Amino acid sequence: MIKADFIAGKKYQLTVPKETVSSFYAKNSQSKRFDFDADKVENYGSLKFILQNAPSSSYWIQLLDTSDKVLYQKYAKGSEVKFDILKPGEYIVRILVDNNGNGYWDEADFQNNVFAEDSYIYYKTAVVRPLWDSNENWDLKDTRVLDTSKLSFPKTTTVPPKDAKKPDLKSNNTLLSPTGSTLTR
Repeated sequence: MIKADFIAGKKYQLTVPKETVSSFYAKNSQSKRFDFDADKVENYGSLKFILQNAPSSSYWIQLLDTSDKVLYQKYAKGSEVKFDILKPGEYIVRILVDNNGNGYWDEADFQNNVFAEDSYIYYKTAVVRPLWDSNENWDLKDTRVLDTSKLSFPKTTTVPPKDAKKPDLKSNNTLLSPTGSTLTR
């Protein structure tokens, strides 16, 4: 996290010199440069959740996009969680409960007959608008489910149908399948 007196609308660069950050798994052999603009706070909103029947253990509350990518998350405990300075948009909301307090959400282990830790998905998308403070009341015992038919999922690339007149070309472990379009000069 970087704190500075950024001026809204101005462009900035952040350079992290090589060898500054290290990891057990990889070496940072190159400097990393990040270009960014300082945006106005007025372009963002906030979102507060008031949970009824909140978990007694700590939990992660996550805001996801339609491809299940976590965009924002907080590790919290209690019945109120607030996200400040969020980009406007619609978010899918999920809670993953850390029932055993190990700092990880544990999936099911079928081999040892262990259930996954508790999880919840909010029955509607949370909407964030610029300059809005949104409040959502969420009863975790509510059995309604999210209607995914109203969500716009990312487009997937489709494979064109294979032309029976154009055979596949094989070479060792490579397979080349011609498509319907051809390039000409």
